[in-house]
Amino acid sequence: MYRGIVFQDIVDTENNHLSELQILIPNYLIPLKESDILNDMEYSYLVNNLEEVCNSSRVLLRMLEDVKSFPSEAQRIGGEFMRVSVYMKNIHLNYSSGHPKAAAVIEKHKDSLGKFMEEHGASPPGILTLTTGLSKPFRRLEKYPALLLELLRHTPEHHVDRGDTQRAASLYRDIASTCAAIRKQRETELEIMAGNIKGWEGEPIQMLGNILHLGSVIILSDDQQRSSRFLVAFPETLVILSAKMGSFTYEGRLPLSGLIVRKMDPSEGHPFAFEISSNLIQRFAVICSSADSLNQWLNVFPSSAIRNSTASPRHATLPRSSPSHSSQMRTSISPVSSLQVLPTGQAHSSRSTSPEDKPNNRIAAAARQVTKKVWPNWNLRPHPPMRASLTTQNEVKLRRSNSCKKDKDHESEGDLPVRQMLDALNSYDRLRNTIPSATASAPPRLNFEEDKIFIDGLEDGDGTEPKEKSLVDTVYMLKDQVLELKEEVSSLNKALSEEIKARKRLESLVRAHLPIQENHILPSLDG
Repeated sequence: MYRGIVFQDIVDTENNHLSELQILIPNYLIPLKESDILNDMEYSYLVNNLEEVCNSSRVLLRMLEDVKSFPSEAQRIGGEFMRVSVYMKNIHLNYSSGHPKAAAVIEKHKDSLGKFMEEHGASPPGILTLTTGLSKPFRRLEKYPALLLELLRHTPEHHVDRGDTQRAASLYRDIASTCAAIRKQRETELEIMAGNIKGWEGEPIQMLGNILHLGSVIILSDDQQRSSRFLVAFPETLVILSAKMGSFTYEGRLPLSGLIVRKMDPSEGHPFAFEISSNLIQRFAVICSSADSLNQWLNVFPSSAIRNSTASPRHATLPRSSPSHSSQMRTSISPVSSLQVLPTGQAHSSRSTSPEDKPNNRIAAAARQVTKKVWPNWNLRPHPPMRASLTTQNEVKLRRSNSCKKDKDHESEGDLPVRQMLDALNSYDRLRNTIPSATASAPPRLNFEEDKIFIDGLEDGDGTEPKEKSLVDTVYMLKDQVLELKEEVSSLNKALSEEIKARKRLESLVRAHLPIQENHILPSLDG
C-alpha cells in the first residue's frame, strides 16, 4: 500500500519537473535566442544540453508509467532506474560540466537578462527565475537517492525489486556527488583562467592553453615537509598554486617535457602517490586523495615520462619516519656505507694519522666492529625498560664504604639484623646500577610507584596489622577520604539548616495559636 503511494509520488514529481523545464525553454530561452542580448557562443553556454536533460526525464517518466501496468508484486521500479542510470549520468555530467560557464554569462549580463525575463512574464526579480530554472536538473538529481530510499523502506524483504532499489539509491547518490564535484571543478577552472591569482609571474595564464586537469594534492618534499597545494595541468606546463582564504597564490611552474614521473608503490607508505623529478628541481612526491585522482594525474603526463613503480630504498624508509629520526639514521649509517664503497686496501691507505682524524678513526673502527658483530637470537627477546637509579655512582660507592666500616665495627651477635639489612641494600644497589653509564649518569628521577610507606591496617578491624602501600596509592586514598569528609560536612550543614527552619516554623505556630498569659512569656523553642 505505502509502496504504491511512494511510487505515485515519484511519478508525480518527475512529471512536474519535466513540465517546469518545458515551460522554461519555449517561454524564455527561445525568445532570448532571437534577441540581441547574447551572441551565439554565450547562448550555447547558457542553454547547454538542457534539451537532452528534458529528453532523459521523458524517457524515465515513460518507463515508470509502463511499470504501473504490472501488479504490485512484480513492479521493478528500482530496476528501471538502474536501466536508465548510464544515460542519466552522461547527460547530467555534461550539463554539470558546462553550467559554470552559464553562470558566468548570467553574471555578465545580469541586468539585461533580468529585464528581459520580466518583460516575458517572469515575476521580479526576473533573473531569479532564470537561475532557478537552469539549476532544476541538479536539484532533481539530488532528490533521486532520497526518493529511492523512501521506496526501499516500504518494500518488503521478499520483493523482487528490493535489491535493485537498494543498488539504485546508492548509484544515484554517487552520480549526484560526481556531478557536484565536476561542477565545482569547472567553477575553479573559470576562476583560475580569469587571472585571479596572487603573485603571478610571466605571461598571462590564458596563454598556457586549456586546462587539462586540476586538483588539490599534498606535496611531500625530500626532507619530509608536507604542504597542501593546488596543481593545474596545461598542455605543456604544470602550475603549482596554494589556496588560502578563498584565493590562489602562485608558487611556481614546471615544464611537462622535462619531468620524470614515477608511480610510487603502496609499500612506500602512500597508496595513491607519484613522484616528480627532473635535472633542474629537487624531487618531491605528490599524494592524491583516491585511486581515480591518481590515474587522472598520471594520464596528464606524457607516456614517455612515466617510469615503473620500483621502490627505492629512500622511499621505503623515509616516509615512515620523522625528519629528525631520518637525519639521525643517515648520520649513523654514513660511516658504514663509506667503508663498504671503498675497498679495504684503499680505505686503510687513505686514512691520515693526524690527531684531528683520531675521532673519525674511532668511529670507523666502531662501525666495522658493529658490522662484523653477530647478533644471537636472544638479543631480539623483549626485556623491561631500564630506569635510572635514584642515587649516583659516587653515592653508591660511599654507601658501600660506610657499610664495610660498620660491618667491621659491629661484630657482636646483636648487630646481625643490621648487617643483614645493609647487605640487602648493597645487593639492591648493585642490581640497580647494572644499566649503561649513559643512563646511570642521568639526573635522578623520582618513581612514586616504587616508594612505599607503612600504614595501620584499619580495614582489618583490629587496626594493629601494618600494611604496605605506595605513595601514589596513599595520596589517592587521602584524597578520597577528604572528599568523603566534605560530603559529610555538607550533609550535616544542610540537615542543621533544615532543623533550624522547622523549629522556627513550629515556634511561630505555637505563638499564633496559644494565648499568652499576663506576666508570662512563652519561652523560645530554640532555648
